[in-house]
Amino acid sequence: WAWHSLTEETVDAATADPAAFERRVLIEAINTHIPADLAVVQPCDQGMHMVLWLRKDLDDVRVAQCANEAGLALRAVSPMYAPGHGEPGLVLGLGGYHDRQVQQAVKRLGEVILACAGSGA
Repeated sequence: WAWHSLTEETVDAATADPAAFERRVLIEAINTHIPADLAVVQPCDQGMHMVLWLRKDLDDVRVAQCANEAGLALRAVSPMYAPGHGEPGLVLGLGGYHDRQVQQAVKRLGEVILACAGSGA
């Protein structure tokens, strides 16, 4: 993997960035509920979105479709690339959600990714 999982020490929630705490909650949820051999979060220290890169053999469009059907709002990354150059990943929004909502959503996303990995999607 080109990206490494983040720990809470790598994101400073004490900064003036109001989204820092939300990013840390999302990162911790991903590290808890999604196996690192299936997906890793791209390090970032700003913004209201993060990219979760999927294992190369996973179809991010299919994963996003299944996640949407499971009630999660996210987008596949590969269609944003020129044809034939896309990497599988998901764009995750993190603004305005309570910690518990983030934990539940990431747990559900982990289940979707596991199911897609098991089905060969």
